[in-house]
Amino acid sequence: MSEIDRDELLAAIEDCSFLLPEVAGRIEHLQIPGVRGRACDVAHSVVNLVGAARLNGANVERTLDRVWTLYRERNVGFDWVVTPLSTPADLARRLVDRGATRLGSGAGMVLTDLSVEIPCAPGVHVREATRDDVEAASVTMSLGFGVPREVCRLLNEVLLHRFDRADAQVFLAYVDDCPDPVGYGNLVRIPGRPIVVLSGASTEDPYRGRGVYRALVAARIRATRNTEAGAVVLQAMRQTSAPHLSRMGFVEVCDVSRFSWPAERWSERRV
Repeated sequence: MSEIDRDELLAAIEDCSFLLPEVAGRIEHLQIPGVRGRACDVAHSVVNLVGAARLNGANVERTLDRVWTLYRERNVGFDWVVTPLSTPADLARRLVDRGATRLGSGAGMVLTDLSVEIPCAPGVHVREATRDDVEAASVTMSLGFGVPREVCRLLNEVLLHRFDRADAQVFLAYVDDCPDPVGYGNLVRIPGRPIVVLSGASTEDPYRGRGVYRALVAARIRATRNTEAGAVVLQAMRQTSAPHLSRMGFVEVCDVSRFSWPAERWSERRV
C-alpha cells in the first residue's frame, strides 16, 4: 500500500460527514451547487447537515441564502461543517454573522499504522452488530450520544440494511456486569479510497471510565486489517475524545469546526 498523501486524508476527513446514501422519503441529498449536504424527515442537526463548501465571493451569499431557505421551509435545524478545504476562507465568519453558533473545537485525526495493538481493559468485550440489532444499536447510541432515538434508528437502519457489510459495520460493546450493550461504534469505508472512517462511538454515562470507548476503537481498527485500507480517519472533539485518541496513536492533521442553527431560531429570523 503506497503512502496516502495529506490532501487525500483531508478530503476523507471532510467526507466523514457525507457518506450516508439517499433514502426515498427519509434522507435527501442537497442539490445546491458548491456544497454537499442532506436534509432529513427527522428534525435533528445530526442528520440535517451541510459542508464541503467550494464557494467564492461571487456566489457565497447567494448559496447561504439557498441553504437557509431550504431548512427554514422544512422547519428543521441544521449544522454546517467547515474544514481547511472549505472556501471561501472567511466562511466561518459568514456563518457566525448569520447567527450560527460554533460548537466547541474539533480535530480531524488520522491513524496510518493499522497494525497497532491497543490494550483493552478486562471485562469489556465488543461484537459486530447484525441486521437484527437495529433497535439495540439505536438505544445504545441514543443513550451514549444524548441524541433522540428516532435519529439513531434511522442511522442504524441505513448502516445495517442499506450498506453492504463490506462497506459499513456497526459494533456494540459490553461489560461483564451488564447484559445489555453499553457502548456503540461504527465504521464506513470510503468508496474508491483506501481509507476507513470511524464515524461515531459513544458510551452510556454509568459505564464511562471503564475502557469501553478504547475497546470500540480497537475493535474497529482490527476490522480494517486484511483489507485495502491504509488509513483510518475521524472527526473528534478536542475536549473529549481527541486526547484519548492521541494516546492510541492517532495524529491531528486539521481543524474541523461545526456551526449550528437550531430549529427554534426560525421563529426569530426570516431569510
